[in-house]
Amino acid sequence: MEKFTKKWCCFSGIPKNRTGRFVKSLRLLGLLLVLNVFYANTYAQSIVSGVVRDSKTNETIPGANILIVGSNSGTTTDIEGKFSLNVTNPSATLVISFVGYKSQKVELKGQSKLEIALEVDATNLEGLVVIGYGSVKKSDLTGSVAVVSTKELVKNPSTGAAQALQGKAPGVVVTQSGKPGGSSTIRVRGVGSINSGSDPIFIVDGVEAKGGIDGIQPQDIESMQVLKDASATAIYGANGSNGVIIITTKRGKSGKPQVNFNSFVSYNLAPKQYDVMNADQYSAFYKEVRGAKPEYEQPFREKYYGAGWQQGTNWQDQMFKNGVLQNYNLSVAGGGENSNFSLTFGYTKDNGTVVKSNIERYSLRANSDFKLSRFVKMGENFSASYSIGEDPITVQSSIWDLNASPLMKIYNPYYKGGFETYQALYFEDENGNLMQGDIPAGYTGPVYSNTLGNDKPNPL
Repeated sequence: MEKFTKKWCCFSGIPKNRTGRFVKSLRLLGLLLVLNVFYANTYAQSIVSGVVRDSKTNETIPGANILIVGSNSGTTTDIEGKFSLNVTNPSATLVISFVGYKSQKVELKGQSKLEIALEVDATNLEGLVVIGYGSVKKSDLTGSVAVVSTKELVKNPSTGAAQALQGKAPGVVVTQSGKPGGSSTIRVRGVGSINSGSDPIFIVDGVEAKGGIDGIQPQDIESMQVLKDASATAIYGANGSNGVIIITTKRGKSGKPQVNFNSFVSYNLAPKQYDVMNADQYSAFYKEVRGAKPEYEQPFREKYYGAGWQQGTNWQDQMFKNGVLQNYNLSVAGGGENSNFSLTFGYTKDNGTVVKSNIERYSLRANSDFKLSRFVKMGENFSASYSIGEDPITVQSSIWDLNASPLMKIYNPYYKGGFETYQALYFEDENGNLMQGDIPAGYTGPVYSNTLGNDKPNPL
């Protein structure tokens, strides 16, 4: 054994007493090689940082995804839209993506500081649905939700959000009252209760709107969603069983102030008239039904009514007319990097097709947002409206335009306000003139009732 070892040492050119030193040298060399590789891998990595913004508004986008192509390495932007990422290859390609925006590829080419601007993807944006606790993709939604786009809301001229919703969402029925400025009734999938109310909940910018949404102009709306099924109760409780309508109004964006003006004018024709009896035909008919009465005869009718007594009063002519609806909306919006604002003024004037049915409404809506620091953001929403108008006289929710007697004249200065009333009593003075008031003591002449048994009031 000793002899073999000596021969091997001579063949290798290393004396026996130096063999241990040689082995130690090899071990040290291997360790240096390992450290060199580790050092190279460690310090070959470079740090790439940057910020992701909206290409139009220049606002930062928190939560955007940054991924290195061909690897599983990546990161997301912080609340200020900033990111930092370790990259081993200075020529690597990054993919930046965020929901509602078009994905973008960026080749580093040795860059360490990046400014990335993402463009809004309108197609993907339409797939987002705002619900009670945030927004989700429409494909991921399990409940029944109707989404009405801004484009659909403003397609037809309308003065309020409820009117604009009519016919736009399946399962949602909107009924108009018909009178100028009248409120609308909204039913989501029918009537849900007999004893309690069936109105849905209205959420405007995260706050419940108790007075409905008739006062919100469609041009002010950014998006509208209708939660229609029982899943809405999981968010809003039992009150959500009749459905929930969520409205997000428009807000200002960074950039130059934008001024928008919208208006429309519509002309509403009076309804077609029914063929009804005039005064002569009315008198002849009731003489056959009730017998002869002096109020149906020419002497009284001519003295009472005056010119045109044969035709009498056509109450349809007096009650109905052509109407004009005017609506104007002016908005100013803008903002900077850390703040934005939106101000909208609306004016509506509606002269209905029924006399004394009209309304004038002024509305003001304002909102603003301020970014005070990285973690603090403050905003406000303000809305106000003022309305003034007239409603025609109604009895049991009906206008008595077809039931008032054609024998009754329209005006009478004897009464306060100057209008004639039904079943008014008249007597004759010594010259045969018709008089009103207290009948003199001892009067033995005739006493007339202008409408006899017809107790329908003067609709004017």
